[in-house]
Amino acid sequence: MKKTVTFILSIVFSMALFAQNSITQDVLYLHDGTIVRGVITDSVPNRYVSILTPDGVNATYPMDLIDRLESEEIAYNSGYITKQKGHYYQNNTELKDRKQLKSVLSTNPKSKRLSTIAEDINVPAMILGYVGGGMMGYPLGQAFANALGAGVDVNWNILFIGAGVGAAGMGISFIADRYVRKAVEAYNACPPLDKNTASSDVVMHIGFTGNGGIGLTINF
Repeated sequence: MKKTVTFILSIVFSMALFAQNSITQDVLYLHDGTIVRGVITDSVPNRYVSILTPDGVNATYPMDLIDRLESEEIAYNSGYITKQKGHYYQNNTELKDRKQLKSVLSTNPKSKRLSTIAEDINVPAMILGYVGGGMMGYPLGQAFANALGAGVDVNWNILFIGAGVGAAGMGISFIADRYVRKAVEAYNACPPLDKNTASSDVVMHIGFTGNGGIGLTINF
């Protein structure tokens, strides 16, 4: 019986010098719709492909289960973000405000989305904080004026209402901070870029598709 083998050659150029915010990973697409991401560690044409997944599992798939093998870009971080005494740091450099922190988090799609949610939630928190502070300050100002002999009626109810408004703002602010922490966790979950490998050296990886074809990945 004559065996026909279809030879497919696909070249994926990963421009590391021009796409400084990404690296590549191998992606296995199985016939049942399963997608497995990681790094190909071993492969034998028409037999199997082994792939090391991000959780450290080296899984082997028979070739007849594999539809195709591709390569895709993934985000990386340029140094883990840590929090010390209420301040965020990256590479021992303090991120002095939310703007700097957001700029770093925006390099990763998931952390950017969570950071944006945190920022949106923080807007009403700030408004309630300012309003509550103003309401609390008004009767306190009246009381201070009375101490100087002004003789005005102090409406203490405004102070208590203001305290409630301010407390609501603080509660919303805590929710925003939770999303910031989730954004930092998502950022730190991405592999940090190894500057030693981000060079102009050409790295070639050859894998095999499920129909007996060959996939070639060139990183330069």
